[in-house]
Formats: sequence, structure tokens, C-alpha cells
Amino acid sequence: MQKFLWKAIKFSNSTENRAGGGVCVYTRNLLRVNVLKDLTQTSTTGFQQLWLHIQHKKLRSFLFCAAYRPPNCPVNCFIEDFTDKYIKALTIGKEIIIAGDLNCDLLKINPDSTALVDICTALNLKQLISTPTRVTEHSSTLIDVIMTSNSDVVSKSGVLETCISDHFVVYLSLSLKLPKPPPKFVCARSYRHYNPALLNEDLSPVQREQMDLIDDVNEKLDWIFEHFRSEEHTSELQSRQYL
Repeated sequence: MQKFLWKAIKFSNSTENRAGGGVCVYTRNLLRVNVLKDLTQTSTTGFQQLWLHIQHKKLRSFLFCAAYRPPNCPVNCFIEDFTDKYIKALTIGKEIIIAGDLNCDLLKINPDSTALVDICTALNLKQLISTPTRVTEHSSTLIDVIMTSNSDVVSKSGVLETCISDHFVVYLSLSLKLPKPPPKFVCARSYRHYNPALLNEDLSPVQREQMDLIDDVNEKLDWIFEHFRSEEHTSELQSRQYL
């Protein structure tokens, strides 16, 4: 196995005497990742959010938020703690992905799940996970979610059943290819076969005297285009450039 393929970004729970040990994000070394410190926090209610700006050299960048709501954290944390940070993140102008265990069972209708659905509706977030993420002998719940500000960039999402934890793995694939700009056609003239003698002949005093007899500027310009045979001095080239 190759070494140093992954790096961990940890955010510990800074609030004492509360359940939960913080959130951690592992990223590939080939990604450029910056922590958005002005958005990252553990609130007094215990709600935790770690905000990252993630960039791949060949793809569009995006924002990622790893979030955790402890079971004893009131659901008004979505309004009081999360909404303000999310609105600030929107001003950056990037697609946003939010993932984490929010302890709101979306397979049931109750105050917790209703609060999460309401905040998604208010903030125009799309929740992508639809099957259970935690299954025990006696229960089946959907408490691990992935939400996005733009579902058009999501090509695939779902749940992977694993035995390494009592929570299954939620995942998504993003389509973040940079749009290819349309070609720009640039016209120029080549002086490779420039003939100075022929140019001097076209610009002879006799020719200039005839042009001076024309008073109107537009007519004078038309006369130049008609009598000055630029194609005999230069050749027109057209090139396609991608800017």
C-alpha cells in the first residue's frame, strides 16, 4: 500500500461536558483543502460543523461541511447555529455539500425529522439519502445524511452497508468538470511574403494625390480599400484559440 495517500483534518469538540468527540474529515493528498475557520465551530448547544474548501487542479472547487448533532442537542440548532454559517458559505459562490450524523430519523415523522426537512426547504437544500443508515436488531433509522445546494453536480449517491460500524457509509459522486470554453477565432495577417517594392508602388505620390481629392472621410476610406491591394502584400490567416 502506498503511504501518505490520505490526510486527516480534525475538529475536536471544544465544549466541555458534552457528548460526542468531534468530527474528522479524511481527504486525498492530491486535493488542496483549506479549513474555513470563520464558518467552523462547535456551538454552545453542541452542534458541530467543520467547513472546508476543496480544490482539485482539474475540477471546479466546492465547499464541504462535516456536521454532527448529538442526540441531546436541540433541533433549533439548525436555525440558530447552522443557518447563519450556511448563508455565509453561499456568498463564496461554490457548490456546497453537507454530510454527517444529525440524529434525525428521516424514516419517521417526528419533531426532529420535521425540523430537518423544514430547514432543507427553507435553505433550498436537497437531501440525497433515502435508505436506512443505521440498522440494529431492533431498529432501522436514517440519521446520516448528505445535503447539497445543487443536485445537478451529483452523479450518484447512496448507502454502502458495512460491518466496521453500526452506521453504514453514505456516499456521493460529483461531476465537477470545468466547462470547455467555446473557441475564439482570431484573424491576422502574415508578412512572410511581404514585398516592399510593391507596397511602395501602391503608396506612390500619384496614388496619394488622387486620394487627397476626396473630401468625405468615409469615401476616402472606401477608396483606400479599393486601391490598396493588401492581399498582395500580406496573406490573411485565421487561427482558433481556446482562452
